[in-house]
Amino acid sequence: TFNTLSNSQKSELYRTFLKNELVKITSNTDVELYYEYNKPYIKDRIYKGISISHTKNFLAVQLHKQNIAGIDIETARHQLLKIQHKFLTEQEINKAANDTDVLCCFWTAKEASFKIFGTESISLKNNINIDIGEYPYLQSNIILRGQIHQFILYSQKHNELTITYVVKKN
Repeated sequence: TFNTLSNSQKSELYRTFLKNELVKITSNTDVELYYEYNKPYIKDRIYKGISISHTKNFLAVQLHKQNIAGIDIETARHQLLKIQHKFLTEQEINKAANDTDVLCCFWTAKEASFKIFGTESISLKNNINIDIGEYPYLQSNIILRGQIHQFILYSQKHNELTITYVVKKN
């Protein structure tokens, strides 16, 4: 069954499923999914932005023809309480107030923001700041090589899942 598969087997299954869905969406039978700097792209660059995330039995994909893409999906887990100091600033920790749903929102927002840049040396804690003041819309500030890149993200909770994706660059 699916639950007995290893993570790499699940990833391969997701890639095969995604490729088949992209064939349907693009009406192009020659769709090839590649990875460059850990970011997925389609061979003929039909989409400028493509981002993929999966957790447990769920897969999330964001496609955009003109803009960048970053998406993350996760379940709120108590483990986030134990590791929050590794990915949140003191201000973000205070805002989360040990609420696993809020921690999951921060986690998915930071992961979605990270995926915009691929393998760049980005620290979730030191380079990505999240403002969740206007939930479900979030502001992401990514500090990279002395420049601040601002993005608007959208976050939703569905049962035990939180999904957050980049909407646009500010």
